[in-house]
Amino acid sequence: MARVIGAPEGTYQSWKSGTRPGGQYLAKILAICPDEETRAMFGAPLATGLQATRLEPRPRQPSPEETRALLILRMRNLAVEGIEMLYEMARAGNNAALEQLRSIGAQVVRIAGDLHKAEIEGRQK
Repeated sequence: MARVIGAPEGTYQSWKSGTRPGGQYLAKILAICPDEETRAMFGAPLATGLQATRLEPRPRQPSPEETRALLILRMRNLAVEGIEMLYEMARAGNNAALEQLRSIGAQVVRIAGDLHKAEIEGRQK
């Protein structure tokens, strides 16, 4: 241990006899062995809560609303990409792509109507 923390052997022997390490040596010992037993052995203050461990801050988890919004955005981007591909195919003369675009358009109009209706009903409650 003396070699690991850079302390003279005699100094380390005095710690084993009961002398308390101080300053940089104590900090090095506690960095290697941060447990409560080592703290108590060297008379270091007991750590409480998160001070006892060296935790890296965890990235904040998105709220359910944020997760939902991100998923909706990803879905929207994929839908736009698909519609753009169909549009290019229809412009090139692909009749099946043109029919698919018409079908998507009709579905979008129907969904927009349903959303509008739900919004009105929600305000009336």
